Amino acid sequence: MEAKNPTETPLVCVIELEGGLLSKSNFRRGGSGSEWRRQRGFENEVAMAARLARPRNWPRGDGEIGVAERWGYAVLIVANTMIDTANMAKSITDALEGVLYLNDASVRACVSIGIRQRDEQRATILVGALKPGSGWKQAREMSEYLLARYAELHGET
Repeated sequence: MEAKNPTETPLVCVIELEGGLLSKSNFRRGGSGSEWRRQRGFENEVAMAARLARPRNWPRGDGEIGVAERWGYAVLIVANTMIDTANMAKSITDALEGVLYLNDASVRACVSIGIRQRDEQRATILVGALKPGSGWKQAREMSEYLLARYAELHGET
């Protein structure tokens, strides 16, 4: 299946992470200061990888306008991990705040696919920018595009 372009010029950021993902949920259930530092370190690692992968013309959004009028984003996360998909999505979308978008309120669609695996943990994150005013149809089309791009990147077409 070939990646179909849902917009005139798709803006996509592809981030590859090696190693295990961390979950904020586990920290909230009684985490210590050292666990919080570990979580912050993970978020900083994700943010740095996103900065390096971010296209030059990436639209981060304008905080002076309402969320509905800003750029929106579709996020795809595919990971070999032991973390459940909901916690994986929250940890990643929070880590991308301020780097790929102002805050996660601009995330219009998020697809998380987790393959339960202890060994060789890694994640691929694709974020697609949606023009201001995009609705559910554009978010769905971008999500489908990101899934197809993932398949192409990993030789699964």
